Amino acid sequence: MRRFWIAAAAIALGLALVAVAVGAAQQTRTNRSELLKTERHVLKAHKQALRAAARRKARGLRVARAPSSPRDARALNMEVVAHNPLGDRGFNADVWAHEGYAYIGQWGFTDWAQGSKQRFCPSGERAGIAVVEVDAVDPANVTHRVSTLRNPPLTSAEDVVVFSQGARDIAVSGIQVCGGSRANTDIFRGIMLWDVTNPAVPVEIGRLDTGCCTRGVHELEVEQHTNGHWYAYATVPASEYAEEGSPPPSLYRDRLGRGDFRMIDITNPSSPVEVSDWGVIHDAGGPLGPGLGCDADPVYGHGAEPSEDGETVFLAYWDSGFVALDVSNPSNPTYLRDSDYEANEDGDAHSSMYDDDRGLLFSADEDFCKGGSKETERGYGYVRVWDYWAGTKPVQLSTFRTPNSMAPTALGAGDYVSHNPWLVGTDVYVSWYSDGVRVASSANPDPNPATSEEILPEVAYFVPPASQNPVKPSQRGVLSQTPQVWGVVVAPTADAANGGRCATDQAGECLVYLSDMNSGLWIVRRTD
Repeated sequence: MRRFWIAAAAIALGLALVAVAVGAAQQTRTNRSELLKTERHVLKAHKQALRAAARRKARGLRVARAPSSPRDARALNMEVVAHNPLGDRGFNADVWAHEGYAYIGQWGFTDWAQGSKQRFCPSGERAGIAVVEVDAVDPANVTHRVSTLRNPPLTSAEDVVVFSQGARDIAVSGIQVCGGSRANTDIFRGIMLWDVTNPAVPVEIGRLDTGCCTRGVHELEVEQHTNGHWYAYATVPASEYAEEGSPPPSLYRDRLGRGDFRMIDITNPSSPVEVSDWGVIHDAGGPLGPGLGCDADPVYGHGAEPSEDGETVFLAYWDSGFVALDVSNPSNPTYLRDSDYEANEDGDAHSSMYDDDRGLLFSADEDFCKGGSKETERGYGYVRVWDYWAGTKPVQLSTFRTPNSMAPTALGAGDYVSHNPWLVGTDVYVSWYSDGVRVASSANPDPNPATSEEILPEVAYFVPPASQNPVKPSQRGVLSQTPQVWGVVVAPTADAANGGRCATDQAGECLVYLSDMNSGLWIVRRTD
């Protein structure tokens, strides 16, 4: 398409796409100004579900509760090992596995259209990151919750990563405002760290507040840099949204004028330090592509994926594509290149995982807009495989889509959208909301060089049973009565296996952990 194609008028247009007509604390808050993209989607689906239920009731039809039993699950080359509903707490977010324990985050938000009701923000004993012990020898026999990592009131802790630092195990999570306005500076937002060397007795050891007036840290990954330091590669979405009422010199949602990417030194977990930031407005001169599809936005930095040496980070920047930065000097991120979407594609770069050995980037688009238009392809978001360093621009080699994501007509309830990829050897595991967890083989990442749309072969999948949101009635309609798999991670059954990693040819020796937003933690294994 272009290399820094933005002229002054185009910059103004890009900013207008994301400008919000609120910003000062005294102004009226709305769902559009307060909520992130997925939250707005599930809230819209919630209201549609309530209207549908009302219509059924008016016609004298029963509103059925969805079944929730392992026998109702669907699978190919996978079997259920264990299931923990996490006390029917609901609002489950991402999952991590570390040395025999699973860590499951939690999401939530405030519905500003309903008088600032905080009914979608978990609180009390239901809130926090659940820690579940998984016996490596017999996980079906011993899979029980041992503790909870507590985040502050009125916040959510969606994303969590656990890593070993010497003799200690450290958990780090992104914290977002959940039960109030993002302009409320009394509500913490940023990252929190815990010592989980004894997972049954976690101890909070550090915090970093990312400041007003974003919601906070949405996603993060952790990697040890070649300089010996440990960093959280974090994103604070919408930092560069223009905001009326934001005082100079910022004029953006982040009051310090920072970009959506934040590099945070957590080598001393008791004293995390933000060492740099990067954003398309401040550092690239403007969006790296035009807004696309029904959620046109080239200024939304959603996810960050570091290379194994920590010197490169790949940012999922919605319609600006997947942006690579050189962070060999962590205090000075430098732009390297970015991927481009075609003019008829919907964009929505959400997350990725990088194959260091092959130089391939596996990316997921979170496009909830199935309908498309005359100018935009139809279907939900899907996975793409990029030869990232080919020529002067990344080259798309192939894709992976589920049949439901390509269905030409609406499927009713459910979200058949790719979410988060996880690479094991040449197999890519993808959490796919209502399509569960899908596994595709990329042993041949370019099956047909004549087209970039060739679909990788599917080798396994697991779709948990449908389950209704288990919390109180006013919250049950937030998600449809369909599977809602948020995250997936794969870990060896024995800590010493393959150096703590899983390989494709060891699939049977690994456990696959997935988090369902309603029904909790599922553990499955490959049978092929």
